[in-house]
Amino acid sequence: MNLFAIAGLSCGVSCLILAFIAMSYGKTKAHSLLVFFNIAVAIWGFGGCFVGIAKTPEAAMFGWKFAHIGGAFVAVFFYHLICVFCGIKINSALLKFGYVQATIFNCISWGLNLGITKVRYVYDLYYNVANFFVIFIILVYVLFIVLSFNELIKLYKHSSGNIRVQALYVILGFAIGFIGGTSTFLPEFRIDIFYPFGNLGIVIYCLIVTYAILKYNILDIKIAISRVGIFVVVYSIVLGIPYGLAIIGKTWLEKIFGGSWFWFPMNSLLILATAGPFIYIFLQKKTEKHLMQEEVRTQNLLLQASYGMNTIHDLDHLVNLVVEVVMKILRVNKAEIYLLNHEASQYELAAPKNSENKSVVINAQDSFIETLKDKKFPFVYDETRVLAQSENNRILYSQIEDRMKQISASIVVPIIINGTLLGFLTLGERKSKEMYSRDLLNALTVLGNQAALAIENCHYLEAETKRMEEEGVRERMVSLDHMASSMAHEIDNPNTVILNQADLIIEAMDRDPRTSIPEEIKKDIIGGLRYIQESSTRVSEMIRAVLEYSRMGTGQLKPIKIYDALESFEKLISPELKKTRVDIKKKIEKGLPFILGDKIQIEEIFMNLTTNALHAIKHKEGEKIIELKIFKKDDKFIRIEFSDNGYGIAKNMLSDIFLASVTTKGSVEGTGLGLYRVRKIVDKHKGKIWAESEGKDKGARFVIELPIHKEELSDIIKEENGKPIRTKKVF
Repeated sequence: MNLFAIAGLSCGVSCLILAFIAMSYGKTKAHSLLVFFNIAVAIWGFGGCFVGIAKTPEAAMFGWKFAHIGGAFVAVFFYHLICVFCGIKINSALLKFGYVQATIFNCISWGLNLGITKVRYVYDLYYNVANFFVIFIILVYVLFIVLSFNELIKLYKHSSGNIRVQALYVILGFAIGFIGGTSTFLPEFRIDIFYPFGNLGIVIYCLIVTYAILKYNILDIKIAISRVGIFVVVYSIVLGIPYGLAIIGKTWLEKIFGGSWFWFPMNSLLILATAGPFIYIFLQKKTEKHLMQEEVRTQNLLLQASYGMNTIHDLDHLVNLVVEVVMKILRVNKAEIYLLNHEASQYELAAPKNSENKSVVINAQDSFIETLKDKKFPFVYDETRVLAQSENNRILYSQIEDRMKQISASIVVPIIINGTLLGFLTLGERKSKEMYSRDLLNALTVLGNQAALAIENCHYLEAETKRMEEEGVRERMVSLDHMASSMAHEIDNPNTVILNQADLIIEAMDRDPRTSIPEEIKKDIIGGLRYIQESSTRVSEMIRAVLEYSRMGTGQLKPIKIYDALESFEKLISPELKKTRVDIKKKIEKGLPFILGDKIQIEEIFMNLTTNALHAIKHKEGEKIIELKIFKKDDKFIRIEFSDNGYGIAKNMLSDIFLASVTTKGSVEGTGLGLYRVRKIVDKHKGKIWAESEGKDKGARFVIELPIHKEELSDIIKEENGKPIRTKKVF
């Protein structure tokens, strides 16, 4: 068997293996076309083998006819495959022409004996001589090959990431295969430059394209090229030296070894063939270590960053640091982290805050989230795009593809712990245009898992800190309540003595005939004692108001008149108003109906809004105004309007002013919890609250609407309190 036959047999076997792999594991239309393409090339290879072993011109003619059964279809199958692979619109007329001309040629060749008509003896085999029909199919072959490679080159130029890498594989593999296969056409035109062993290039094509189509996201193109190059060099030496000794050194060896000369090239072949794999592995490892040096360094940096996350306890700091580190290490054009909002049951952008995707939210029940949770491994956009074209789960992966497009993600890394997806990290393209290798994806998976632990740790510490703060507040409130009660008792006792003694003195002066004081002086003394009585009574009422307010209310809603809360509030705030020399202008409608509420909590609303207003007008030049209006809006609500002419509220803060920790005061002067507490109380009373302001230095107005008490509303709220009490209908 000569080298031409060996090359043809190798081509046929390798292409059949590739067709089987594509048929077994392929999922897309491109994989199906790859099956047909490789069957056509395999037929061409087996035909070449028949030609190589043919002993007569007639047997060689049969081999050439058999080879052209597949050869005529190779280029058109290739064009069809590349159109699907590149996702371009197929020229149906051109495609039909390609299939028809190949079919007609085979009919002419086998039916009319016009396709393959003549062979000549060259290279120790019978080679076909091209006629008109062969020249025509070769020209069509060249046309389809040129068109196909043009589309592949355009795909490479305009794509990125793994698709770009895959395009490189395909261009490299098919170029080697077609250069090798096409070189066998030369002797058909009587161009005898070199031995036609080009079908061996198709074997290399099979190795590369199999890897590219089915496993393109695993191996870097540099590794593929280096492996093929080392393989070619090593085995060219392993096979070339014995072959050269047998052909070129035959005469010289016969002089030395006589009739047993052939044992020398055979033994050298045996030694070199044994050493060949070891030489190949050694060179391959050395080369890959050099080529992958930067990739390994990147993976190690990611792993080091992963294990250092648990030292960070602030969630915002953590997510921003992860984004910064990943962008720096991987040199990606963007990186984002989305975290689960448990209350809203959706995933929201956590870092960076200035991203164009800040408005994107993804429901926790979204198929993208469910699949990411089940897979527990990074999504690769290019893989998802391929799966979206497959027959299995096409709808699911199309939805995932659309979602990844929405967030502009090339890679999505799950941040998952104990089956709960806390969030996910999205990565864009690498600036170097390098692919995400399988080892790099594994490192990103570790980073995601470590990030999940760090985020869970932050959540735990945050909850524990909040719990401790709440415990401290409760303990402090209990302590203050006891202190207020004790101080009130200590103040009220002597105050009662003062009140009683003043009563006794007045009574004595009015009734005891022994008292001899001039009438005018007596009148002034009794007037002073009456003033002492009034002041003492005011102190007692204020102490009772303080005690009542310090208890923060029971939280139980019951029918009350808003005047009661207003009266207690005025007693509490009067010292502060006197101190600041500010008077509240009140417009209170008479005869207001009952509301269903907690008197102490309504007082707290008045206190918080007054405190804020006093702060807002503190540095106001000119007249300082605070106004309070309470009136019946309609049959459903009583409306409270609290306004001032202070420093106002920026319009962009109006919607956020009632959130926790949002304040218009300085960081030292306020915590932002006052208005947050007011909103919570209003929500509890089933009311509404909002703020109005024209902007800086234009004052502000807070509007509260509380529902008028009706039996139906009363029953609902009492059921929520767990204490349903039957009340009489007021209206």
